[in-house]
Amino acid sequence: MMQADFAYSSAKDAVGLSVSVSIFADCEQTLSNLAEDAEMARLEVRHSDALDALGGGDVVALGDIVLVDCPETDPSMLIALARIDMRAARSGALLIVATSPEALDDVFGCVDQSRPQILVNAARSERLVALGRAMT
Repeated sequence: MMQADFAYSSAKDAVGLSVSVSIFADCEQTLSNLAEDAEMARLEVRHSDALDALGGGDVVALGDIVLVDCPETDPSMLIALARIDMRAARSGALLIVATSPEALDDVFGCVDQSRPQILVNAARSERLVALGRAMT
């Protein structure tokens, strides 16, 4: 008995539209790694930018999933995190924040509305699991 070839395609939502992700990180390598993770999960990368874009005046359309890498915090970053948390809660976007043990308390205090997944020193496999959970 032959098994049919598996068709690899983008993840789709309930009505057949591609599930999209917005990615924010300061480190170019991390931004690239997170985009690769999203592509491995068959997500469409809608937007990819530096963290300071979250606090700027330009408002970008968020994806269905918002992935933020925030290993360090400063006052402007905390404001940006609170803003993206409010936007995710209002829009229904699923927020995933990757952080470090040192920044965890500050990050946790800024993301209280959207019920985010918070990852601490996450490996690639943990990020992929978080993306998978968000897609369900």
